[in-house]
Amino acid sequence: MIDPFVLLTPLLLLPIFALLRFVGCFIEPNPPGPHFHPAVPGDGKVFLSWEAVPGGGDGADFHVKRSASPGGPYDQIGIVSQDVNYFTDRDRTNGVSYYYIVTKSEAGLESNNSNEVSAIPGEISILQTQAFEDGSSTNTDTVAATPFPNLDAGSLVVAWVWYNAAAQTVLAVSDTAGNVFKLATAKAGTNVLVGWQQEIWYAPNAVGGSGVIVSALFTGPFAAKKAIVAHVYSNASPGAPFDDPVDVTKADADVSQGVSSGVAAASDQGLIFGAALFSAVGAAGPGFTQEAEQSGNVTEDRRVDGPGPVEATFTNTVPNQSWIAQMVVFR
Repeated sequence: MIDPFVLLTPLLLLPIFALLRFVGCFIEPNPPGPHFHPAVPGDGKVFLSWEAVPGGGDGADFHVKRSASPGGPYDQIGIVSQDVNYFTDRDRTNGVSYYYIVTKSEAGLESNNSNEVSAIPGEISILQTQAFEDGSSTNTDTVAATPFPNLDAGSLVVAWVWYNAAAQTVLAVSDTAGNVFKLATAKAGTNVLVGWQQEIWYAPNAVGGSGVIVSALFTGPFAAKKAIVAHVYSNASPGAPFDDPVDVTKADADVSQGVSSGVAAASDQGLIFGAALFSAVGAAGPGFTQEAEQSGNVTEDRRVDGPGPVEATFTNTVPNQSWIAQMVVFR
């Protein structure tokens, strides 16, 4: 004989199933997560950005999460407004891998995880240098460095231009890869260096390529000495939508034994790039690495370990000569 309870069980469960389906109509599935762009490593930091997600009411935001292992578990490290689609993870250890996801939160509902991205931060370091110095006999409005065998994509390109032309300045710096250069600092000489000028330009997040030539275009032709040196650095250029990589600049010109750009306050760790023009000859300062030398004029660099006062100093090998000293701090 069949137990009546067995026969009734399916009938008793039907209302329960119906109730669960009814309640489920009010439970929204998690919306899709944002899409992460590839992470960009920096010096002690990682730059993160993702595709903007349209819509969202008041209180919507993005939650950025980090893990030491692929696939998690993840710890939340930041919350940014829905109007912002980027985040910088600072105070990281160079040489260590980090893994990230981002979610969008709105009205108490959090989206699914984004795709995971990873990066290994590393010290800012110079990759290569190309230079050219033109004599005083060529009446031209341009000067171009020798080609880079291969310009690394995403790198920072720093161009040092110096010349003897009081009536001219640099109109633009460009390269054959189409990178956009900006002027960081310009300084004219005094005393014996009256008529001489020095400028530092830079292109962040460079488009790479082989045989790339960096050149400077002046406001007019002149038959006097002109020179350009292009430097390429890694881990120093996050690109858009992040802030400009220039932190602070400083420049000075004088006649004295001590040669200095002057002191400025850096806001982050990064790189000091210095350049100096001398009426005779000079060299890099203590603690700096000399990267280029042309006719006794030099460029130098040094890492900045954190926020604080910074200064580009140079070695004066001829007592009390005239000089122009400049500094750009890249973060």
